[in-house]
Amino acid sequence: MAYSIKLDGEIIEPRKVYTGGYLPLIDLGGRRDWYLAESSDEAGEKAAEYWQNMADKDPKEFRCLVGDETLISWGMGQYAGPGANQYRSATEWIESWKDIPEEQWGSCDSSEIDVEIPEGFLVDGDIDEDMVEAARQRLANDESPDASGQDEWVVGFADLCEELGFVPRVAYRHN
Repeated sequence: MAYSIKLDGEIIEPRKVYTGGYLPLIDLGGRRDWYLAESSDEAGEKAAEYWQNMADKDPKEFRCLVGDETLISWGMGQYAGPGANQYRSATEWIESWKDIPEEQWGSCDSSEIDVEIPEGFLVDGDIDEDMVEAARQRLANDESPDASGQDEWVVGFADLCEELGFVPRVAYRHN
């Protein structure tokens, strides 16, 4: 089964799909990995969950990354924080990740891009299974209408969505 996704105008076939983390990660080879999410809001929720879990389950690592001075200031109700923004508590800082998921997941360039979805792929928010099946049939019968790779993209993207359990709408370059 060959997956496909279109990012920045290029149809790409991921080498591997990893679904065990906070967000699924696709490996495109050549040190090009992307986190995928259904929405910016979902990615933000997962970023906050990541930091909350670290604070709860690995406080030594959390302390190392956030810093003693910041933790002491927060304990005293003072504004502090790693980075440019200042917060009054660890909870407030963790919640702030909901608004900036690209800072957590886009470690390469701290940006979010839209995943391009094949035209007509979604009908009322759901995958048009008839479109996908028609593309599968054309490919199986060697009847694909053009050399653009549209049918391969549709089928590969549908298979990727099935593997992920959702239609990815945003992507973050990891490295």
